[in-house]
Amino acid sequence: AVGASGTIVKWNGNAWSPMTSGVTTTLRAVSAPRDNPSTVFVGGDNGLLLLWNGTTWGRFGASPPSFQINAVGANKLASSLYIAGSGGTYLLWDGGSKWNSPFGYANTKALSGISFMPGTDEHFVSGASGLLVRYNPSAFVDKYPSQTTRSSANFNAVWAGAQAIYMVGDGGTIVRRKAGD
Repeated sequence: AVGASGTIVKWNGNAWSPMTSGVTTTLRAVSAPRDNPSTVFVGGDNGLLLLWNGTTWGRFGASPPSFQINAVGANKLASSLYIAGSGGTYLLWDGGSKWNSPFGYANTKALSGISFMPGTDEHFVSGASGLLVRYNPSAFVDKYPSQTTRSSANFNAVWAGAQAIYMVGDGGTIVRRKAGD
């Protein structure tokens, strides 16, 4: 879990213990790639992206632009590391030194969560005013099929499972959608 003033705490199965992040920036998101769960990414204010290498926290080598990172999605380290946040910023790491907006993406609403469908690079991004973006990088034509949440709440997080997608947001809002809808 992450929070204000560079707070990072780790669950060991019995209790939470603090970790030294080396920063005082507010941290807002945490994710680990499914192909390398011992590698952990943490994102926060001013484009801060930290990497846990199994021993210490340090800045990720490919520095993203300065924006509030509210979500980190790390599915497979070499091919699908995404960050999202303020102003609708949504970026994909190229595996080297650059961050790029996925082809065809356009949005200005704040983004707050990223969750991958099990076993694929297809994922959902949640955001302000009931926003839910579905991104399918392997689609030939429509990489961003339209999504309806029937909510105007500001979503704070999204979780995508094989049977359903859940979004949670302001005012205790919880929205469930069947996967595939």
